[in-house]
Amino acid sequence: MRRSQELLSPLWDLPLLWFGYAPLTALACGGVLLSVRAGRPRLGRVLARSAATVVIVRHLPSQLLLMLDLSAGPGCAESWGPPEILGQSVMMDLYHLVPALLVLLAVRGRKAVQEDVDAPDGAVQLLIMVFPGEERRPVIYRDHPSGKSRGTGP
Repeated sequence: MRRSQELLSPLWDLPLLWFGYAPLTALACGGVLLSVRAGRPRLGRVLARSAATVVIVRHLPSQLLLMLDLSAGPGCAESWGPPEILGQSVMMDLYHLVPALLVLLAVRGRKAVQEDVDAPDGAVQLLIMVFPGEERRPVIYRDHPSGKSRGTGP
């Protein structure tokens, strides 16, 4: 473990990883926007996932090791230091992990889902879409080819 930390230490000193990984996150978001604009959204998702993976690889192992020690017994938590320092360490790791998880959530792949609407569901949807408006006549909300999203009923 010590040897791997020594080998990876130059990686953690890159300017992209300064300021709470803000430059890396901005680069990932910019890459997503540019790739979508260029018509290649998959490339942007790969870039954003790679950036999030760097942050997760840096901060998740310490959280996992802490959970392993805490599950072994309360005496093992003392090896991590006083509760104040342990709490601060956990909060700082979570501070770095939350944006990475949000980036992964933002670039998740969209899957086309075809929904089959059966009669009871269709009836409920119809009741929700048609309800009395201000003039005491039904107002039907629908998508119209003219671009209007709201039309009035008879």
